[in-house]
Amino acid sequence: MTTNQVLIGIGLILVLAVGSQVLASRLKIPALIILLPAAPGPPTAAHPPTAACCSWSGQTAGSPRSP
Repeated sequence: MTTNQVLIGIGLILVLAVGSQVLASRLKIPALIILLPAAPGPPTAAHPPTAACCSWSGQTAGSPRSP
């Protein structure tokens, strides 16, 4: 990651945090409720296993199969 990408990421985090605080205070609800839908899903949802990586049975590519 470049320095520019890191600074943009930090800026977006600050904008989301401040924006959620302002919106939450106007709606009179906790800011966490506003921030939760913005959170990414679990890492496994973003990168599901592939045949080259591993299978659902837990065996890695190239490992011998048990009978």
